[in-house]
Amino acid sequence: MPFAQIKDTVDLFFIEFSSKRDITNHAYLDYGKAIFWKDFSSGYELLTEINPKKIFFYFIETYNHVALNVASQSLGIKTFHIEHGIRNYESVSGLSEESRKDNSGHLHKFNIFRIYEKMKTRLFFTNTIKKSNTTDGKNLNKYFKIRSQNSIFQTFSIEKSSYRIPNHYISFSPEAVKFHVISDHLPDQHPISYTGIPIFDKYHSIKTSNELKDNIIFIDQCFPEQQIRGWNQEHRYKLIEQIERLILKPKKLKLFVKIHPISDIKIWNKLAEKFENIVLLVGDDDFMKKLSENRIILGFTSTLLLPLMVQKHTICFSLENHPNNQKISGFLTESKVIDPIFSIKELAECIDNVDRISTEQSKFKKDFEYKWLYKFDGKSQERLNTILLS
Repeated sequence: MPFAQIKDTVDLFFIEFSSKRDITNHAYLDYGKAIFWKDFSSGYELLTEINPKKIFFYFIETYNHVALNVASQSLGIKTFHIEHGIRNYESVSGLSEESRKDNSGHLHKFNIFRIYEKMKTRLFFTNTIKKSNTTDGKNLNKYFKIRSQNSIFQTFSIEKSSYRIPNHYISFSPEAVKFHVISDHLPDQHPISYTGIPIFDKYHSIKTSNELKDNIIFIDQCFPEQQIRGWNQEHRYKLIEQIERLILKPKKLKLFVKIHPISDIKIWNKLAEKFENIVLLVGDDDFMKKLSENRIILGFTSTLLLPLMVQKHTICFSLENHPNNQKISGFLTESKVIDPIFSIKELAECIDNVDRISTEQSKFKKDFEYKWLYKFDGKSQERLNTILLS
């Protein structure tokens, strides 16, 4: 959470859902208070009642996000987009868009209270249109017409007007902000601040072992759970079985698995029981310890790969043999700091040549650091705090 270090300095309000019944994660309670779309007739009423100094968005995609952005700027309240993950436009826009459609007005099980809440949530947008000046109202109507007939990425492509963009972007790095430059059609010189990635500050001070091992640290992805890129649990099983059979047993190595938060832990427990050389990492301390002792990293399209790729001791590989045959990590592998792998047999051969590969990858790490992490100095959170509190 980017607001952890300022929560005692400012009052924080979070809004994303129609009502309290929609909340499934209560982590926000440590930082501030949740408010709900249904409790405000329009963006203007919300802003008048809460009277915020700044508005921070993780994304501006739904009708109410756009309405709140327009109303805020109309009242002279500065809006910001704050980065929350690395997204490559070409890779993400190629996914099935069903999960990215604006479902804020969809009704599921018949429940009179939920119907009422959804209606109130929709009224937030329509009432904001009514209370806006002529230009803003036309823009919001235009957005509704386009978004209701198109996926979010189609909408990005069609709608190039500036009313959907915030006043200022807070991004991790020059490469991270490129997603927004494309999707939001940012004009030259639009205000952008780089911070680095605060959650990775802790990886800056890792002290490596004097005797590094060639065990593999695997950065898991939740593709089987999400059913994307052709992945399912059977494909995950085959992947682990091949790694065990072709690499771990013959080379007497271990696979240390950093499990994705959304992945099914029960599945991974079964895999660890089935294959003797699979070790599940428990907690961040366990992960950091194994990272300091081992140098081979295996993963794909994970933000967590970034601080691992710039470590002086690591040799990194990106798994590219996805079931649907898509190559999705080109935006990382083109940096030459991580090598693409198209089969487990190829990975086995690379492990036999890790010293040579390490020498090649190390040549490009400093350039990669600036492009993707801006500064890997343990001070990203400090830079972010300065912007948040300015």
